[in-house]
Amino acid sequence: MSETITPTPPAHAAVPAPATAADAVWAAAEADAPVPAAGPADVLCGSARVAAGMLMAWAVIAVVIGLACPGAARGWLGFPFTGVPNQLGQAWSILLANLRLAAGVGVAAAVAQLRLLGRPRRAVTAAARLCDTGVALAVLANLAIVGAATGAYGFRMVHAMLPHGPLELAAFALVLSLHLHARRSRLAARTWIAVAAITTVLLVIAALLETYVATV
Repeated sequence: MSETITPTPPAHAAVPAPATAADAVWAAAEADAPVPAAGPADVLCGSARVAAGMLMAWAVIAVVIGLACPGAARGWLGFPFTGVPNQLGQAWSILLANLRLAAGVGVAAAVAQLRLLGRPRRAVTAAARLCDTGVALAVLANLAIVGAATGAYGFRMVHAMLPHGPLELAAFALVLSLHLHARRSRLAARTWIAVAAITTVLLVIAALLETYVATV
């Protein structure tokens, strides 16, 4: 008597889940699935959260340095607190330096959007991760320096960052929010234009205030 063998259906391989929310969105984009869109209001709201996070990190670093090694930090930083010349050329120099930093974050956001738009995965993925790393390192470095300086010099450093500092914080928080949204949402042209315009206006005013109003 022959034995009847019932074929066993092949098991389906489990599909690994995306590691992060951004990876999930990029996977959806590659599969032509709908990707959420973000407008100017979303980026503006996100910038408030980014600014709050940066302020918290700045405060923590300042407290740690102020309690642990303020003298050593002052020796390492060596800030002279001489102020800047009240000249238009100085304001222009400050503005260009800040615009370059903001533009770098904007480039990182644009690369993230390329991946969402389904460009060749390997090259764009590598570029996006490189840009993300560069932005993160730049933010951490600036927070570390400003936080350490505040802890080392106390209210003298706070006074030196006024009145332009809050405007610069708002501008950079806005472009960082743009970058974060660009990694997981489609951004319309009006969002890019609004962020670029607001960031530029904030940095222009900040440069003028630092040059002509700020005192040390």
